[in-house]
Amino acid sequence: MKFVGKNLLPEEYQRLSLEERGVLQWRLKQQNRTWLQKQFSKLGAAWVVVIDGKVFASGKTLENKPLSPQILKICRRTGKFPFMFVNDKFIRIEESISALNNVAAYRSEQSTE
Repeated sequence: MKFVGKNLLPEEYQRLSLEERGVLQWRLKQQNRTWLQKQFSKLGAAWVVVIDGKVFASGKTLENKPLSPQILKICRRTGKFPFMFVNDKFIRIEESISALNNVAAYRSEQSTE
């Protein structure tokens, strides 16, 4: 099984509107769902950066996912705009933790009133 899709040159990516970028990312995630799940599982990753169908970088938490300056560094180094995909399981975990923290903060506020 291979990754289906091609990384754009940075100037090609820059010419896309925000909507076109979002559609491209969404489409690639849908087309490669099985491949991505295999990579997430094999690496124990919360996110992966993909260039030319290979995992270029990955991380075990969402806190260390690359930010724009790091993405631009990868662009300069590889000559391609990388795709970053986030493991859906980690998004659900983060949302659950955030919800629990909000409930705890709310309860704390209620008990001090």
